[in-house]
Amino acid sequence: MRGLPAREAVSWERQQLDGKPFLLPVVCPMARYYFDLFLGAFMNRDEVGSEIGSLHVADIEARRTAGELTRDRLIQLQNAASEKIRVEVRDEHRQTVLAVTVSIQVERAPLTPSCMM
Repeated sequence: MRGLPAREAVSWERQQLDGKPFLLPVVCPMARYYFDLFLGAFMNRDEVGSEIGSLHVADIEARRTAGELTRDRLIQLQNAASEKIRVEVRDEHRQTVLAVTVSIQVERAPLTPSCMM
């Protein structure tokens, strides 16, 4: 989306004027983060990215995405095979800044003779 003005995030900086504290709004351009998805052997690299106000918000989004992917995979895989779900977050320099990993592993106890029919 070249040509469009960058969106901005507002944070607040503590200042003092004549010994009295006040908050001064500081406008910063929003950072771009990329969310790469790994589902078992499948990988989907995010080449577009999303403008997000902070790494903290990107962390929350990565956790939410990993949780939703886990829920969806459990619904799809009624027999629940082992699988690892990973969301990697890269910054505007394409450097990995955090990763959220969820593992699904089902271990069944062997059936005892009294339970088999």
